[in-house]
Amino acid sequence: MQNHPQAIVAPARGLALIMALIFLLILTILGLGAMQNTVLQERMAGSYAERNQALQMAELAARTAERDFRAAKCAGLDYPFVSLEERPAACPTARACGGSAVVADADCMDALSWISDSTGDGEARYVALELPPDCGLKEGETENPNEGPDGMPEYSSSRDTILVLAHGIGPAGTGQVILQTMYFGGALEGIGSDGC
Repeated sequence: MQNHPQAIVAPARGLALIMALIFLLILTILGLGAMQNTVLQERMAGSYAERNQALQMAELAARTAERDFRAAKCAGLDYPFVSLEERPAACPTARACGGSAVVADADCMDALSWISDSTGDGEARYVALELPPDCGLKEGETENPNEGPDGMPEYSSSRDTILVLAHGIGPAGTGQVILQTMYFGGALEGIGSDGC
């Protein structure tokens, strides 16, 4: 009878050791999962910060382009935009009014002459492209404001129609944002007289 209780105690000690090891293994797996989640969140936060900085650089470039345009108009100078005739071959004029299709490929982006402003926070650059005069017309509109279909004055597109592409690049160079701003004839007519 004395040997019988010893036989029961010995396997119980081994079972406690196995349970402790399984518990430690579960804690290790949970710890590794939490660390992996933390690393993933840090990467996402870094990517978000990079894109946010690139967006701010693109907005800076768009504001700089508008400021430069207004300054040139107020000074009576021609604004340095890329005319339809000077447009690089990689940027076909057939899709010039196509909104984002204007910059759909990297070849066109690389062929353009950008006006750049680099800061410690990234790079802000822009280019202004002349668009065909009929880009500003809606269906049924004419170039003469007195010839609207309902007798009311219509939008005139006989003046400049300019597309400003603003390209912002984040500090690490991995986040990039492209903003487009279109200036149609009517929006440009007041600049240079009372708009200065």
